[in-house]
Amino acid sequence: MKSKQTGQIIYVALFTLTLSGVLGAFALSLFKTSLTSTTNNYHATVAMNAAISANEYNLHKLFPHNSANYSCATVPSSVTFKTGNLSGCSIASTCQENATTDQKMFSLVSTSNCTFNEFNISKTVKVNTKVEM
Repeated sequence: MKSKQTGQIIYVALFTLTLSGVLGAFALSLFKTSLTSTTNNYHATVAMNAAISANEYNLHKLFPHNSANYSCATVPSSVTFKTGNLSGCSIASTCQENATTDQKMFSLVSTSNCTFNEFNISKTVKVNTKVEM
């Protein structure tokens, strides 16, 4: 006697292939999202490091080791990085000075503007310091 075949295995195979395709597409989407997130985080960190570096440089200019003449006039208003990881970043800096009879207070603000491919990231760092007279 011949058994009657119903072709159920074709439906199972199609379902398995479809499910594998959907799961594969989902995994690729998660990988791309994770990679984009990591890249954005890296670029934001570079922009923050550029602003921090600018403030450290400005503090060095504000408080030179061979002079006691502290003035915001010695702080550059802009810096552009041309090499290394900070290339593509430009910095705008401001310095405000408030003096009293017994102290000088300085406020340094550096804003980095970094361009990476189509991304433009900006970070701002502020440092307040004072000198007793």
